[in-house]
Amino acid sequence: MDSLSKYFEKGRFEAGIKKMIQSVQSEGQGKRLNSLMHIELIQCNDNERSVTFGFPVAEWQLNSNDVMHGGISASVMDLSLGLPANYIAMEKGGLFAPTINMNVSYLLPVPLSDRLVVTAKVVSSGSSLITVTGEAKLKSSGAVAITATAMYKILMPR
Repeated sequence: MDSLSKYFEKGRFEAGIKKMIQSVQSEGQGKRLNSLMHIELIQCNDNERSVTFGFPVAEWQLNSNDVMHGGISASVMDLSLGLPANYIAMEKGGLFAPTINMNVSYLLPVPLSDRLVVTAKVVSSGSSLITVTGEAKLKSSGAVAITATAMYKILMPR
């Protein structure tokens, strides 16, 4: 059993992610970016160390070309990859895990009439860094619209 396996025991991962989503949805009384994203848990896969989320595309997220703004797309990916990273960080006794690096590739425009289905996969976790990859697909076609790789720093209590 590797060092990450214990965090993905049956039901433990999903319970942790659900708790984190509740926290995100309640922060700032619905006035902060993460809560405005209306993230929805679709499924957790303990064996693959992955979690899949759904996101509606709202009008306020659009740019002047009537597709999701690149900054919002990056935020979708950071939220999706950051939730499992923060779950791991807290399970390790950390306070949270801020993003220290994220590479985003924008492959297709995301229109208002669609939804994003984002799968994040925990790749590795050391004593202080967590790496997560992800891809966002258009629900309408299944085509990959956005990919990302991010690193998160585990901040421990002093």
